[in-house]
Amino acid sequence: MGDERDSQDPLKGPEQSPKLSLAGRIDGSVCGRPFSLTAENRVVTLAVDRFGTLVSFRRSWQSAIQPLLEFFRRAGLRLVVRVPWLGTLELFPNPGCLTRLLLRT
Repeated sequence: MGDERDSQDPLKGPEQSPKLSLAGRIDGSVCGRPFSLTAENRVVTLAVDRFGTLVSFRRSWQSAIQPLLEFFRRAGLRLVVRVPWLGTLELFPNPGCLTRLLLRT
């Protein structure tokens, strides 16, 4: 398990793809408001029932979300949010104009 193991290292070079992928679903609540995180095809979707749930997440942005976004950046994952009346918006790595506007308020 010498050099051949190093050639299989998923983090060794940018041309290699990871050996493992993130997949699954987590249901939870923030301040009594339900949400779900679904991971599939290198995209993590945060689904909420109300816009107020996103406001609850925004309150803990610096302490909880920033380290998570660093993990997404290193793993090459996308983060999108889905709100029933608004649709799906990409939060990371390329947020749209509407998403940036909502994050600033």
